[in-house]
Amino acid sequence: MTAHRYRLGDVVIDRVEDEAWVAPLPSGPIMLLQGISPLVVDVLTAAGSPLTSHEVLEGLRGLVADVPTDAEAIVTAHLVDLAEHGVLEAVADDA
Repeated sequence: MTAHRYRLGDVVIDRVEDEAWVAPLPSGPIMLLQGISPLVVDVLTAAGSPLTSHEVLEGLRGLVADVPTDAEAIVTAHLVDLAEHGVLEAVADDA
């Protein structure tokens, strides 16, 4: 299985409190991101370069007080889902 790094896709983001409306360009669909998703967007935006799921998790640990023990599996599955919906781009990790 190929490891990936993730970065924001070509999207428009409108952050509203703890949620974010996001639309992959050029044709959507518009989606409401809740829960961990807006924080993932924040971590990737702050990084400025693609991150592994472990690096995203480390960024989330700085934003969330109680991270569950199975967080890495949850974050990895979530990154894959966001990539499938066009919010993120998965880049093969050559490292």
